[in-house]
Amino acid sequence: MLTFLSRLFGKTTVKTHGLAQFQAQRAKVEILEMEDVLFHLNSAVLLPSKPAGKSSKNGASDKELKKKQEKLSGIRALAVVFRQYEFDPRKKLLIAAHTDTSGQIEPNFILSEKRAQSVLYILNGERDKWADVCYGQQRVEDYQQIMKYFAKDRGWKCNPGKIDNKCGKNTNKAAEN
Repeated sequence: MLTFLSRLFGKTTVKTHGLAQFQAQRAKVEILEMEDVLFHLNSAVLLPSKPAGKSSKNGASDKELKKKQEKLSGIRALAVVFRQYEFDPRKKLLIAAHTDTSGQIEPNFILSEKRAQSVLYILNGERDKWADVCYGQQRVEDYQQIMKYFAKDRGWKCNPGKIDNKCGKNTNKAAEN
């Protein structure tokens, strides 16, 4: 912004028709960019790990980008956010979410907002608000993947088998356990 103002006006202070004046100042910011595979297609449920299943292409994305990015998804990505605040609790956080370009523009904007809210509510520990946001934008493969994650990571007896977005007998049995 400063560079833009300097090039445009030759200075960083701008007066606009005598109505308002502002001065852009440099600010030191730290950017902590997360890998963008935290949700299944058309879902607001934050996943514990890279999406797997029919709508996700198993978390695949641009190959060149993959080589350059550190692989952080889901719960591990949120752990990094918590660690940043542990180092300096005065820091501020901007949460931005997006969707892919498939589908219509307006529903994608709504889903983007729900995804950002989902992350915010998880970070704040607001379980009921998180559940409300996710309720309308969820898929069977979301909870299949969550159960599979905890079966593998924690040894819980909730493995639904294949992540297929179908609520079959294996998924129902895993949910009962």
